[in-house]
Amino acid sequence: EVLRAAKAILIIFGRQVSLQGKKYMDGEMGATLTDHVKFALSQGAKNILVINNTSKWGGLKKSAMELYTLRFSKGLRNTIIKDINEFSLCMVADGATILCVSPENLPAGLLTRNKEKLTKTFQRGIADALALEEELRTLL
Repeated sequence: EVLRAAKAILIIFGRQVSLQGKKYMDGEMGATLTDHVKFALSQGAKNILVINNTSKWGGLKKSAMELYTLRFSKGLRNTIIKDINEFSLCMVADGATILCVSPENLPAGLLTRNKEKLTKTFQRGIADALALEEELRTLL
């Protein structure tokens, strides 16, 4: 139930999850990758590894999502629209080392349940990390 509550993305799941008498939904809606990096920097982080596991929204997928948001409250709709319109691969900050990894065209997506595609995506992540070994060492 805890894992289900942690991934109760309102636009997909359609409702909050009740857990020990409290209501939960995925709190990730609205905060962008850039927001998270800025927060880490504000907390004094000097070495940051950013793994962007999302693709830029575009075309029919983006238009369909924008239409779908019309069924939600204005606040949630604006949050979703902000989320699908802001895409940042990386950023630079004085006094910090930020390494950004952004795999593209992954076999598996957010809702994929196909074991073969999930395995290929996992293996690709390992290969990508090994290819960046030298860059990753700069963060140590």
